[in-house]
Amino acid sequence: MRRNPSEEFPLLGLNPDQVEGILQRLQRWPVRLILGLSAALRRPLLKIYVLGEGARILGVAMVSFGPEVAQIGGLTVDASIRRRGFAQVLMNACERTGRHYRRSHLVLDVLSSNTPAIRLYEKLGYRTIRQVRWMVRDPTTPTGGWTTDPRDRLRPFRRADAPKLVEIASAAMPASVRALVRPRARDLRGASLSRRAGRVEAASWVLERQGEIIGYVKVVVSPAVEAAQFDPLFLTVPPAPEACRSLVGAALAWCAERQVPRAILALPDHLDELRPALEQVGFTENFRLQTMALNLSAS
Repeated sequence: MRRNPSEEFPLLGLNPDQVEGILQRLQRWPVRLILGLSAALRRPLLKIYVLGEGARILGVAMVSFGPEVAQIGGLTVDASIRRRGFAQVLMNACERTGRHYRRSHLVLDVLSSNTPAIRLYEKLGYRTIRQVRWMVRDPTTPTGGWTTDPRDRLRPFRRADAPKLVEIASAAMPASVRALVRPRARDLRGASLSRRAGRVEAASWVLERQGEIIGYVKVVVSPAVEAAQFDPLFLTVPPAPEACRSLVGAALAWCAERQVPRAILALPDHLDELRPALEQVGFTENFRLQTMALNLSAS
């Protein structure tokens, strides 16, 4: 990671030492026992592949698992061996794992500017299903000063809110996206194994209008990165700009209390209507990712 920083790393403020600590915690016997039992029960959580030459690590790829879909993350190949087919070796390993555990698709995110990687993924059968803007803001910039709806009430998220929020998020997504990156209640209700290993701090809020939930936002802070990540933002369709500002304003105030250097929000293209409201509270686009998917059931 130090030798091969990607464009996201400076924005995130990635700390390789903290990431190393997370990976070491994932290797401790209680965690390894959980991972092993989950895999044995065909409910795997995480697989990590490394590409090595002797004692030197030259590539890595991580695969996480949802109920139907597996997701590739952290794919990196050392610059000294690029354009020699080693990225495809890692991709093939991830594909075999997805097929072994009977997942319908493999999903990954790639920088829209990374043309060589996109060409490789397309060659392997991946197709783009959405674009995602990464928007950034300095949370120490004063918040507020915008109009809110007097009918709205902001409160902390409760576990019982999760089914309604999944319904809201699903309704906003195109069917082709919803089938592959489906929101799940359990992701809202508690921290995943990887987040517990990362020792993150998180907070989340819902927005109600006349007793009905109309929005949700969650913000996560981790010692592995300097930036707070808004993950995710849900709003009813059509989204109300003032509702977006209320939710994001609460999260930004929370970030400012923790003196987080900046905040990052991933805005998928099906929520692009929210971009003007986010720009009004200080967010600007930094770069774009595209989500690509490989259909594992097609052959």
